[in-house]
Formats: sequence, structure tokens, C-alpha cells
Amino acid sequence: MRVLITGLSSHWGGRLAQRLEDDDDVEVIVGVSPEDPTCELRRTEFVRVGNHHALLRRIVQAAEIDTVVDARLVVDTATASQRVAHEQNVIGTMNILTACGGPDSPVRKLVFKSSAHYYGCARDDPAFFTEDMRRPHEPRTRLEADIVEADDAVRAFA
Repeated sequence: MRVLITGLSSHWGGRLAQRLEDDDDVEVIVGVSPEDPTCELRRTEFVRVGNHHALLRRIVQAAEIDTVVDARLVVDTATASQRVAHEQNVIGTMNILTACGGPDSPVRKLVFKSSAHYYGCARDDPAFFTEDMRRPHEPRTRLEADIVEADDAVRAFA
């Protein structure tokens, strides 16, 4: 397995890389992020890059990545402005999908870290949601709308 982790500097991206480093079935781990990783990594190769699809595509092709884990979704506007969250969640997701797509792409699996914001929270919502359920109400905030748009793009890509 040859894995690319986007959002390596995030808590989830860093923890995932640490776990994959202990898995002998994982041959290569490449992590990308515009910021330095926040945890100690032994065999993960770090590339400082944002969500630029041309650069990501080059990394995917050169490293023959077969699995991409997108762990960089912004789910809290306290950590990023609405503009930054939109760029990360919507534009960034589109760029990553573009980098992974195409008939010559080695990518066979894409894992997308989403959020409960996708489903929302309203009084008449079901007690439990399943993966195949759609959001029953329109998003109430810009962040929710961005997460819905990103998640829908991934579903369409699949």
C-alpha cells in the first residue's frame, strides 16, 4: 500500500501517519500540508504543499500512490475564518479530487474525513443517521454548507 495523507499537520492526519508507520503492509507514506507536522514521524515523507491540484497530482504520480486519505477538513470556524474554511473545505476538496482522478491515476481508494455537520442537528432529525441518508434540512451556517458541498463532491467522484 502506498498512502498519501492530506492535512498531515492536523491532529487526525498526524495520528493516522503514526499508526500507518507501524503497519508493515504500508510501503510508502507521504504526508502533505502547508504547515509542519505537529507530531513525531519516523518514516512518513513530508511535503510542504497546500491544495494545489497540479502539485498534488505530481506527488500522486511520482510516488505511485494507490490510497489517499483526506484529513484536512476544517470543522470549526474558531480555528479558521469562513474564507479559509471555504477554501480548505470546498476548493481544497475539488483540487484533491482533480489530483486523484483521471484514467492514468494510480489512486484506487479515497478516504474522506467528513463531519457530523454534514447531517446537521434539528429537532425533527432522526436519532441516528446512516451513511446513505441525506441531510433532511438546508444548512444553517456557511460552514455546514461548505461541508455539505465538499461531501457531495466526494460522493459524485466515487
